[in-house]
Amino acid sequence: MVLIGAGVAVGLLREPVLLDPHTPEGTVQAYVQAVLDDEWSEARSHLAGDLEAECTAIDFRHAWIPDSLTVTLDDVRVDGDEAEVVVRLRTAAEPDPFGGGYETSETFDLIREDSVWRFTGQPWPVYDCRGW
Repeated sequence: MVLIGAGVAVGLLREPVLLDPHTPEGTVQAYVQAVLDDEWSEARSHLAGDLEAECTAIDFRHAWIPDSLTVTLDDVRVDGDEAEVVVRLRTAAEPDPFGGGYETSETFDLIREDSVWRFTGQPWPVYDCRGW
């Protein structure tokens, strides 16, 4: 597994490995880092076609993003101009009243548009862009 982005992570000692931004996994890394840094314009720039216009900065601001989030790369599948990148999102135990933290897997679907990888569908953390 390769660390692709990190918020404030308790006990995290290693720096993220910077991936090639021209690859699907590098695109996911840049997007996730933009989301964690509250750089909504940068995050939106990774969205394909009309999705960028549909998902506004307000959609990103309304999304829940835990402070203790870490993101690791689980899998990358590329088939021509389409790709699927699977990451694991984890939080530290502190937000959970029972001490267990939170862990989930997210899949990002990408297409290559004009030699640039862009997201299709509404990726984490903006599952419901309404174009406020």
